[in-house]
Amino acid sequence: MKINIILNKWFDYNYNFDNQILIYDYIGNVLKKFLSDRVVNLEEDLFILIQFKLKLSDDLYRSISYVKTIRIKIINYYLILSYYFGNIRSENYHITTVSSIIFTYKTISKES
Repeated sequence: MKINIILNKWFDYNYNFDNQILIYDYIGNVLKKFLSDRVVNLEEDLFILIQFKLKLSDDLYRSISYVKTIRIKIINYYLILSYYFGNIRSENYHITTVSSIIFTYKTISKES
C-alpha cells in the first residue's frame, strides 16, 4: 500500500530515550522503527534526505551525520546503520546519556 506524502518539507522523527547510554542495538531498533513507520510505504522513485541527531541529557543537540540522500528503492537498513554507527564510534557518545534520538528527514522527488 502506497501512502500520500508531503514532499519538500522537513520533519523530525523523535524517539525518547530516557537518558540512557547510547548502545548500537538501541540505534538499530530506533532505525528499524523509523523505516517501518515513515519509509516502507513510500513510492520507490522518491528520495529521502536524512540526518541523525541526538538530544543529550543536558538538553544539547548533536548532529551525528551530514544530511544523506538515499533513493527509497535502494534504502538499506544495514547501510544506514553502519554509516551512523561509524560516526558515533568516533565520538564519546557511548559514555554520554541521551534523552532522545532524532531523524530529521525530507522526502523529495527526482525533480526536486
